[in-house]
Amino acid sequence: MEKDIIKNISIEDFKTNKNFVDYIDDDFLVANSLENIPYSNDAVRLNCFLLISCIEGCIQLDMNNKTYQLQNNDIIFGLPSVIISHIMLSPKHKISILGFSTHFLQRIFKIGKDTWNTATYLHNNPIKHVGENKYIIFQYYKDLVMSKISSEPHPYHKESMKYLFSSILCDIIAIITKEIPQEETENKQKNGIKQNEYIFRRFIEK
Repeated sequence: MEKDIIKNISIEDFKTNKNFVDYIDDDFLVANSLENIPYSNDAVRLNCFLLISCIEGCIQLDMNNKTYQLQNNDIIFGLPSVIISHIMLSPKHKISILGFSTHFLQRIFKIGKDTWNTATYLHNNPIKHVGENKYIIFQYYKDLVMSKISSEPHPYHKESMKYLFSSILCDIIAIITKEIPQEETENKQKNGIKQNEYIFRRFIEK
C-alpha cells in the first residue's frame, strides 16, 4: 500500500540534499541533477513549478502518466500539481532545473482567464525547444543566473536574485501566452470549461 502513496515535493524538500543544488532559498531553486531529486524512486506530485531543460544527452519521464522524452535544448514545464514518475536518464547527460515556489507564483500572478488559459495550454503542451528564437531568452537568463550564483554575494544578493527570477518567469510565461492558438481560446469560451480542466483549476487553487 505504501508504494501507492504519491509524495508531494516542494522547494523546501530540495534543501535536504544540497550536493546537486547550485542555489536555493525559500522560493527559488537552481539544480543540475534529477538523479537525487527527493523521492526519485517514487511518483511525486509537484508543489512547486519546475523548468527542466536537457543540455546534453536524453531525459525520459512520465508526467501525469504520459511519457515525454527530452533531447538537447528541450525544456519541460512541470506545473504545480503534476505527477512525475519513471525518470530515466541517458549515461551521458547534462540538465538544468529552475524551480519556483507556489507562494511566489501566487504573489506574481493573479488568477484570471488569461492565467488559466496559459496554465491549461502548458498542461497540455509541456515541452518546448529552447533552440527556437522565441525561447532562446531562456538560455540567456540561465547563463545570467549561473553568473550571479558564482559571483561573490553582496548585501542585496537575495533581492537581486528575487527580481531576476521574477523577470525569467514573466518573460517565459509571456512568450507562451502569445503562443496559444487563438482558435483554442475561442473554442473554450464557446464550449465552456471541460471537466478535467475544472478539476485541474480547483486543484491548483487549493
